[in-house]
Order: sequence, then structure tokens, then C-alpha cells
Amino acid sequence: MRNAAIRGVLLVATCGAPVVQAHHSFVATYDFGKPIRVSGRLTQANWVNPHSTFVLQATGEDGRVSTWTFEGGSPVTLSRRGFHKDDLHVGDVLTIDGYAARSGRRLVDAQRMTLPDGRVFSVGTPGHGASDSGTPLSRRGGATAP
Repeated sequence: MRNAAIRGVLLVATCGAPVVQAHHSFVATYDFGKPIRVSGRLTQANWVNPHSTFVLQATGEDGRVSTWTFEGGSPVTLSRRGFHKDDLHVGDVLTIDGYAARSGRRLVDAQRMTLPDGRVFSVGTPGHGASDSGTPLSRRGGATAP
């Protein structure tokens, strides 16, 4: 009986492992000192837990196209803010403000998204501190990419 209970606990712990590994600390991945704004064409939107993701193709001044991935709040968080799946369409040109990854990869913690019709949504993950600072990203001297 005791072995069955231990196996049950291990099974439950193992099943939850991928979710735990997928979630990460803001500070471990992103840098408050690297605010960034990227404008580009939406190629993919994933409304999944624990974070939604948005992928943009952005063209730099040199004409080179680069792919940027933005991590936002969960679908339910975005929905509560009035931002829904049908507000976006592949091909839309978006501007997203956020914080760049510490690693230098084209990965951004999204905070604010501007849609083609001018609507602006807060798309950040609540509670990690980045969106709680009170100072708009545009006033922090953030870089524009690419």
C-alpha cells in the first residue's frame, strides 16, 4: 500500500513537471534595462497557457527581415483586459513594447501592443513587476528594433 501511494505521488509530480519547467521568472529571462519597441507583421498568435505568444516579422533599415517572439499574459488575463483572439489576424502590422531577453535572442516580454486600428492593449503578465513600475516604456529611452 505504501509503495502504491509513493508511486501515485511520483506520477502526479512527473505529470506536472513540463508545466513547471515551461514557466520561468521574469528577472531570469528578461532585462528591465532593455526596453524595446518592435513593429512588424504578425505571422503567428498562440493563445495558450501559461503565456500567450505572438510572432512578428520585422524589416530592419538594412532591408533584412527578422523574426521576433513576444510573450504575453495568459489568454484569460488578456480576455479580462478586453483583448480577444479575434482582435488579431495574421498579416496585421503591430507595434509591441516590452523588455528584451537577457540572452540577446529576439525574445521579448510584451507589455503593450498597438493594433492597426490604433487600439492599445496591456498584454503583459501580471505580477512580475515589469508593468507595475508606473513609467511608460516610451519614456525610458528604449531601443527600437530591428
